[in-house]
Amino acid sequence: MIIWVSGQEGVIPMSPTPLGAAAHLLLCDDSAVERLALAHFLRSIGYNVDEAADGESAILHLKHRRVDLLLLDLHMPDVTGFDVLGYLQKHRPGLPVILLSGMPLDEIQHEMHTLPTPELPPLFIKPVDPDQLVQVVELQLAGELPDAAQIDSNNGNGKGNGNGHGEVDNSARPGTT
Repeated sequence: MIIWVSGQEGVIPMSPTPLGAAAHLLLCDDSAVERLALAHFLRSIGYNVDEAADGESAILHLKHRRVDLLLLDLHMPDVTGFDVLGYLQKHRPGLPVILLSGMPLDEIQHEMHTLPTPELPPLFIKPVDPDQLVQVVELQLAGELPDAAQIDSNNGNGKGNGNGHGEVDNSARPGTT
């Protein structure tokens, strides 16, 4: 399931991937099983994937390595995904991010208010459908992911409640079920 909590406008990667080159993804999740499985899947379809087991490792990686897109678990011990988002909002605001979480939505909404900018990128509720995730990764990398307001107001491409919170209806997209 994909949930659009809030969108970002004008997302431009800091280090655009040259045409035809594999994007560099950073996958941050404290669940080794989920992280390894998703990293293996993403590598099998051509992405360069680095892994971080916690938020502190993710921030260190983001400071010193090329990252075109971050896949980020929100619920981690010590340095949480929300802490990483706070770092990104201050130091790398244009970096595309996709959130992965098993947290209840009300907890996510509560935590987002602790961020410097209380807007969250696209959110996948675990368990994640890898095919849907790849579609959103590709849209994010291309800078073509619509913001939440566009999804809510665009009949047939999403259903929303008018406040930027809505579940994406992939049945209207070609090639999806």
